[in-house]
Amino acid sequence: MNTSETSLSDILRLLPHRDPFLFVDKILSVEDNRRVIAEKHLDPDSGFFAGHFPGHPVMPGVLISEALAQTGGILIGIRLQAEKGVEGLAGKGVFLASVHMKYYQPALPGQTIRLEAELKKEFAGMYLFDVAAFESDKCIAKGSISLAKGELPA
Repeated sequence: MNTSETSLSDILRLLPHRDPFLFVDKILSVEDNRRVIAEKHLDPDSGFFAGHFPGHPVMPGVLISEALAQTGGILIGIRLQAEKGVEGLAGKGVFLASVHMKYYQPALPGQTIRLEAELKKEFAGMYLFDVAAFESDKCIAKGSISLAKGELPA
């Protein structure tokens, strides 16, 4: 995959996720098929803001973690394309196996968060990533995420 900025159509080829549960809008860069930087604009009309929390909306931390997991999933899709000529995850799923995160500040409606995932280890269909989310240059969340390849249910 080209290491320059890519569009939503590229993401849709790489991930099985769809709206309203797609939390990556753009791939900004891919480095050595080991690191990906993406972003998500937090549309104030996103449904989760209405209930989390009324009058003081913030993106739930679990959704920040999901956005980072999807960023890692994009890298897995890119690697599969490069190694095996597979079109993204092509009928496969990448499932969250573990999350170890710290959250430093909230993500707010109207912000654009930068999502970074770096592959640290791959073994037996498991992938371990160091991940971080930023708003401007401020780290809002950081940790590690493990993903596991598997079949999507029929």
